[in-house]
Amino acid sequence: MSEKIIKFDYEGQHISFEFADGNKMINATEMAKPFKGKMVADFLRLKNTREYIELIEERYGNSHIAPR
Repeated sequence: MSEKIIKFDYEGQHISFEFADGNKMINATEMAKPFKGKMVADFLRLKNTREYIELIEERYGNSHIAPR
């Protein structure tokens, strides 16, 4: 298994991207750090968030990442 972790700097925040066996993973914990005090539930209630999730599901919904 080949694994490559790359850290990107986004506005002073380091975000890890892992590339292994054709998969791409992002460290969501690192991405969330600048938003301390914000609730994920509030983000998920936004209309734009729901629309974005629906588009991702339409495009990648048949992937074999994890069952619901």
